[in-house]
Amino acid sequence: MRCNHFSGLFARMRRRRFLSMGTVVFCLGLFALVWYHTGPALSQARRRVNRIVGMQRMPAPAGAGAASLVAIEVQSTYPFPVVDARPVLHIGAQQFALSRYHAGGDTHSLIFFVPEAAFQKAANGDRIAVDYTGGAVDLWEFGALDKRRLKP
Repeated sequence: MRCNHFSGLFARMRRRRFLSMGTVVFCLGLFALVWYHTGPALSQARRRVNRIVGMQRMPAPAGAGAASLVAIEVQSTYPFPVVDARPVLHIGAQQFALSRYHAGGDTHSLIFFVPEAAFQKAANGDRIAVDYTGGAVDLWEFGALDKRRLKP
């Protein structure tokens, strides 16, 4: 009788071990499935590096009668997508949508053109960010504005 009790206990322990191993395998499979679909995006977001390449004054086009502009080039390791929305540069509370991609079609760089008077209104330390109209795409953060980086 005593032997049967221990053999039954052993059988129950084996079943529990099998169930816990099955649970572990199920959880690992579920984790792998989730990682397969979201992992690259999450790891890309962790590696994203955004920077302001430069800021330079540009004379107004001849005969345009417009004020001079400040060209601000931003760059990211995560490309700026080509979508049916305009990229918008935010400097503090101001927004600017006049932009173009870098020559050669590189989508990792954008150049924004800001009227010099609006640039002068911005304060040192204002937050710089890029998004798209309507919030269609992600947000790129570039830190604080440093007007000392403006080249003549």
